[in-house]
Amino acid sequence: MATDSIKTQRFDAARYLKDEGDMAQLLQAAMDDGDAAVLAAALGAIVRAKGVASVAQDAGLQRESLYKALRANAQPRLDTVVRVLGAVGLGFKIVPLKKKRTGTRTHARQAMA
Repeated sequence: MATDSIKTQRFDAARYLKDEGDMAQLLQAAMDDGDAAVLAAALGAIVRAKGVASVAQDAGLQRESLYKALRANAQPRLDTVVRVLGAVGLGFKIVPLKKKRTGTRTHARQAMA
């Protein structure tokens, strides 16, 4: 019996974000989740997909500040989120909710874990 080991690597959503449509879908799922940490993690994946140094420059942030704002369990300031979104070519769109949120989490939390 062979005892070959299986090599794995940590999941990184950034590898699967091919265009702004993919990025928008991930961000929408994170927004639907309602947790700032999930939003920060999704935004972090988008930033990594676009390139941290170029996003930081386009957002007018220091690279270290960007890493800090998007680290695990971060709760980034709204102005930081807006600047980063603009730098990656995305933005917020406000729409009426169809029904009141019940507090249930979406699949975004699981995808970003």
